[in-house]
Amino acid sequence: MDIMHIIGSDFFDKSRGYRDFCPKEFEDAYDLFAMRLANEPISLDVIESHRQMVLALRYLKQAGMSSVSEITENGLIKAFYIYEGEYSELARPVKELIKLLQSERLMNNDFRMPTAYDVCEYDRSMRLKAKSEERLKFEAIDISESEELMNRAISLLAVKTGASARSICNLKLIPANEVGTRLVKSGHLNNPYPTDVGKAINEYITKGRPKIDFEYLFMRPNFPPRPLRLSTVEAVIDRALENQRLENESAN
Repeated sequence: MDIMHIIGSDFFDKSRGYRDFCPKEFEDAYDLFAMRLANEPISLDVIESHRQMVLALRYLKQAGMSSVSEITENGLIKAFYIYEGEYSELARPVKELIKLLQSERLMNNDFRMPTAYDVCEYDRSMRLKAKSEERLKFEAIDISESEELMNRAISLLAVKTGASARSICNLKLIPANEVGTRLVKSGHLNNPYPTDVGKAINEYITKGRPKIDFEYLFMRPNFPPRPLRLSTVEAVIDRALENQRLENESAN
């Protein structure tokens, strides 16, 4: 969560306002805004106005703008898209900023403020783009190899650790910063896994699993991304246990 969502009036300085939280690239714009309120008595409304303005400036920078001259309609749409709150929450201080810059002749009077509809359309286009990129990552894998590596990892998990089908279905894979990835154990699965089990899982992740962000370790190799069905894992385990039984009988 952005720090501006949680700072309160205790951080407000009577002479500097919230300037310490303002991006350096937009300090001049913030100073212009602060001058407008300089003669206003300090109140919760004034403090909140300062807070909202700094919030807006921080999101402008996060959207890739580094000066007042770089503020564009598309840049603002991206800032609204990045912001996780309601459109109106960020639109109010942004509109005030634009009005202020126009009064100081730092922005053209015909500058168009993006609407909530513009932001929704941008969000839709980004979702379509992400889905298209995700589909390409599925197409990049060999389905038969993916299924083979996945089935081997599932089989070894069941045979070597006694894991149930449901426990295997519920295994999740989450980012672990620079370390790479780590498994979240579920049910009675224990870490560390036997060497051959860990090797099989790693081989599936690196060679057979689509390179997408998906919480479940085992997933269907076809687009769209979905976790494996319990019945699919049960069938794989049944075959693995049957093969083990036959091998034991042959050995005896």
